[in-house]
Amino acid sequence: MKRVIFLTVLGLLFTSTIVAQPTITYDNAPKIGDVYHEAYFSGQADPGPDGANQTWDFGNVLADTTAQMEIISPAGTPFESDFPEANMVSYIENSYGQVYGYGNLSPSEFQSWGTGVISDTGNVVLHYIDPEKQMEFPFSYQDSFTDDYFSIFQAMGLTIHRRGTTTITADAWGSITTPEATYSSVLRVKNVSNSVDSMFMGEIFIMAMTTSSVDYNWYTGDYGFPVFELTISSSNGVSDTAGAYKITVQSVGETASNLSNIRIYPNPARNTLYVSIPADNEADLYISLLDLTGKEVIRRDHDFSSQNNLVTLNLNNLTPGMYFLKVYDGHNSFTKKVIVE
Repeated sequence: MKRVIFLTVLGLLFTSTIVAQPTITYDNAPKIGDVYHEAYFSGQADPGPDGANQTWDFGNVLADTTAQMEIISPAGTPFESDFPEANMVSYIENSYGQVYGYGNLSPSEFQSWGTGVISDTGNVVLHYIDPEKQMEFPFSYQDSFTDDYFSIFQAMGLTIHRRGTTTITADAWGSITTPEATYSSVLRVKNVSNSVDSMFMGEIFIMAMTTSSVDYNWYTGDYGFPVFELTISSSNGVSDTAGAYKITVQSVGETASNLSNIRIYPNPARNTLYVSIPADNEADLYISLLDLTGKEVIRRDHDFSSQNNLVTLNLNNLTPGMYFLKVYDGHNSFTKKVIVE
């Protein structure tokens, strides 16, 4: 699951289309302000064959959880100063915390410069000294490239040197069925990655961890994110399979509490922020406003039995800037960026 989430946060592979074989181009890259919804699953799944005019059927995979990703500007994000090279950021909140993927998009390629994570166990900043190139433009069936990457970062009190190589190939095209829909024209991009994390405590070498993964991503010609992802990974002999697929906002797995229909206004807000909850909501909700460090600055609980479906948040004591409003029903969460003026 972790590899899939980071691939989604850091990948940002973009597509355009030709008659039967979509081509990845710069023109259809996600823009700042775009929102992407996907469902995650774990368990065995066969990526199927490579080659032309293939058919893949993943209609029976079962989702474990869902998430929403936003493409935002680096300006005002908590790790802005750590990534001066970035011109766009993917933001997602999941079980690992608040995850910011920093990248640079140009007409010729997309480079990942790393990730910043805010979590309960502390912040982690992985900044590439040698960035990871994740796409060249244009990119069509049977195109391929290889790139090396390197980073030194701190985690769990250790200094970690990460060195790796990735080879990306458009190895197949055809049609794919997901639990959400059938797409008649998709390009499959295969990413083979091998990395070694060398861990040090001060100047003392502790251990090395080798990780390998094969990631498969399917793209249509009219959507900038993968409609289906599958990762087969191995770390020090332990293997795992996980994946994700595109879902509509109505099928985020939040229909029981109607999280997808919650309205937040005004935004930007000055003194007051309103959270409008659907009248037919069927769950108790927990509403939090978080600052950029992940600290909860406002908390409200909404009782399902209450007839009051409008929650009012007083912003008078807050410093102007960017915050994140999180609504949680005990199973799923909805997160929205909020600007306080």
